[in-house]
Amino acid sequence: MLPAFLKPWIPCLIPGILFGIGAVGVYLISTYLRVTDLTTLGSFLISSVVSVAASNKYGPIPACLLGTLAGTACGGVTAILVCVFRVQIVLAGIASFSLAMSLAHLLSAGGSVSRLHQDGAFLQSAFCLSDLLAVLALAAAVCFFVQVLMLTRWGGLILAMTSSPDYKALRHRYRSQTAAGTILLGHTLIGLSGALCGLKNVTMGTELVNSANFLIIAFGAVFGGYVFSSWGKKFLSFMGKKVATDASLPEIGGEAGLAFRDSQSKALKLTPPELNRLGMLLVAIVFGCVLLNAIMLLTSKFGEALGYLIQALCIIGFALCAGAKHRDSTL
Repeated sequence: MLPAFLKPWIPCLIPGILFGIGAVGVYLISTYLRVTDLTTLGSFLISSVVSVAASNKYGPIPACLLGTLAGTACGGVTAILVCVFRVQIVLAGIASFSLAMSLAHLLSAGGSVSRLHQDGAFLQSAFCLSDLLAVLALAAAVCFFVQVLMLTRWGGLILAMTSSPDYKALRHRYRSQTAAGTILLGHTLIGLSGALCGLKNVTMGTELVNSANFLIIAFGAVFGGYVFSSWGKKFLSFMGKKVATDASLPEIGGEAGLAFRDSQSKALKLTPPELNRLGMLLVAIVFGCVLLNAIMLLTSKFGEALGYLIQALCIIGFALCAGAKHRDSTL
């Protein structure tokens, strides 16, 4: 028997944790590539619609995989447009989002698609303790995976993407490949989140309410994670680490400069304290989604307008405390 003060939080737990998994993907893209990718709306929407539609034919597990792949494919379109055709990231995101909307309408006749078989299935619409434990384990696995990833050679190249914005056109030799891989990984996590949310919600439509809520909560949780993990500008010392800047390398240019920067990015490693802070941040992002989702659900009982207003004030507060500043994209 749960205590009375915990009961209002029950409907917020599983959806919030599922949002948190996708928010880790948003964190990877927005932090390391320094962009706001509008593809997020499309990848979350198409993955949720695909998972619900596929669950009626193939069952929940294959449906979840197909929904995740749909999110990855949506991010892949953006990666190709940005890294191959050099389309500006905002335009690429709009194009990918429009494509996802088109496919979602094709899959959902009448504007919505429903999961027909729910009894005994994974992620039931009603609260289930086994579902809560499963999504907690999945969220922990995602956070651990990202931590381990940052210790690899590719993780060093991702970290190098946070180097000085003084780089003219390249941050390191493998910038395009790293950017494409980060976009794909981020949208794979967003697709996984959308697929699981679709199975949980039972019915998914082509309206943007769920996708918009996810994007708002995800970005709010990222800012909140900065605050709660290290409080503001002291967050993660490696975020301010300079790999090689134009100011520090005034005489190195051309291929020699690229080779030097590449060697520096390969050597970039997180120290154990930095790795621990990264883990704390990822966990804070997941539970930040739970908190913001709870704020929205609990305050919306007094009116949706009030719920969105309080949520917006929380996000603005997180952003101000985290010292959020506008940075132009160099992608």
